This record gives sequence, structure tokens and C-alpha cells, in this order.
Amino acid sequence: MGCARHLGRGLQQQLEALPAPTRALTEAAAVLSVRAPLHTVGQLAGVDDTATALQPALTAQLMSWWPSDPSTPVMVAHALPRDAVLEGMAPARRQALHAAAADLVDAAGAWRHKVAAQLLGGYGYTRDYPLERMMRDAKITQIYEGTNQVQRIVMARNLP
Repeated sequence: MGCARHLGRGLQQQLEALPAPTRALTEAAAVLSVRAPLHTVGQLAGVDDTATALQPALTAQLMSWWPSDPSTPVMVAHALPRDAVLEGMAPARRQALHAAAADLVDAAGAWRHKVAAQLLGGYGYTRDYPLERMMRDAKITQIYEGTNQVQRIVMARNLP
């Protein structure tokens, strides 16, 4: 356990040395926790020039990138850096990213981010914060779209 803690501290120091757009991109990728298109991660992070912001994270081996895939997905390279990024983030920043991620992912992923945002505080229930509206919208979308399993059954029946 002590070794992982030391590695985590070292990774946090490495993150602090990165440019702000690179840190923001890495934080967004850590919150998403899945392979996601670079454009989506950049949108979540609020980074316009994603290619420039990605390069230092690739050099530091904090993120993986699949440029040959048409959607050019990225993700945090391993669980340890992802956990170090998440632990180093301020709770309000992590909560805001989870809330914003709920609008960018599928229904199942949206629900995961909504729950994470709620666990970070009671702001998901207070109308004074935009998180409450996002949580409500995500639940309505989930009900409207139906469960993923029902959609898969319908699609499977229509396959040749």
C-alpha cells in the first residue's frame, strides 16, 4: 500500500508540472474513465486545441491515444494515474466534470456520472446549482430512451 501511495504522490507532482490545458484534458479523461473521442474529452475539459494539449500527456505516458481509429479515442493510460488524477482534483472540479460528462455520454454512462456527482455533495438536489437540472434532464432522458437492454432487444430483432 505504501508503494502505491508514493507512486500516486509522484504522479500528482508530474501532473502539477504539466501545462494547464494538458491537466484539464487529463482530468476530463480520468472522470470519463473510458476510451472516448479526443474531441469529446476536449469539450468536457474546455480545451480548444486538443492536439497540443494531448502531446505532453502522451510524452509523460499518462494517456493513451489511438490515432488510427476514426474517432481518435484517448483515455488515461492505467488505473494508477487515473486514481492519482482523481485524488488530486478538488471535489468541486470533479463534481462539475461528472455533471458535464452526463450530457456527453450514453444513457448508462450518464447515470454513472450523475450518481458520482450526487455522491460529491447535495448540490444535485438544490435548485440553486445547475447540477440539479442536469441530474433531472439525465433521468428524463434515461426514461424517454428506455433501458439499454430493451433497445438492444429491439435492434437484435431487426437485424438480418
